[in-house]
Amino acid sequence: MSVSRKSRLTRSHTPDLPDLELPSCSRPVSTAKPALADKSKRTAPEKHKTHPIPVQTDLFAHPLPPLPRQHLNAQDVRLAYVPHGTLNHPQPNASQWLYHVTTPDTAASYFDHGIALSRKAPLLVTEAAGISTWLATLHSDSTDAPEQTQFCVLRLYRKMVSELLEPDADHTTHFQAPCFWLTTAPPV
Repeated sequence: MSVSRKSRLTRSHTPDLPDLELPSCSRPVSTAKPALADKSKRTAPEKHKTHPIPVQTDLFAHPLPPLPRQHLNAQDVRLAYVPHGTLNHPQPNASQWLYHVTTPDTAASYFDHGIALSRKAPLLVTEAAGISTWLATLHSDSTDAPEQTQFCVLRLYRKMVSELLEPDADHTTHFQAPCFWLTTAPPV
């Protein structure tokens, strides 16, 4: 069985597509080199333009970002005791302060050594409106007699810790006042 010349010059070799013939060349292809032009008219080839390779900046030349704060001084955050009697009276500029309820021993430790911050054990703080509910909850959860259980209310300056606050929806709902976790800054 001989294959015709026409069938060898087709593009399609699949059975479902029709055979298409290749177009024929109208002029012959020359393999000769083109004639060189007059040497006086020839220009020098442009030199290869080299672009300077951009130098990568040294990643270790810049200072490291600061470590997250893990400790607060009592003086830096203006930590202070708040007498229980003043909590029921409206305070001017009350939104500037956040409050924390704790035992007297822990409060003394905060004043002596500062507040240690941790992402695993954050410190709960609230605005003034949530303190009475917080105290009532602590007294109801206490196993000791109510007169033996003492709690201190501490106040700290909100602007000094604003970047360390994370909203706490559960306590906000329970205390009916904005509550926050005071924790280390999240990793960058």
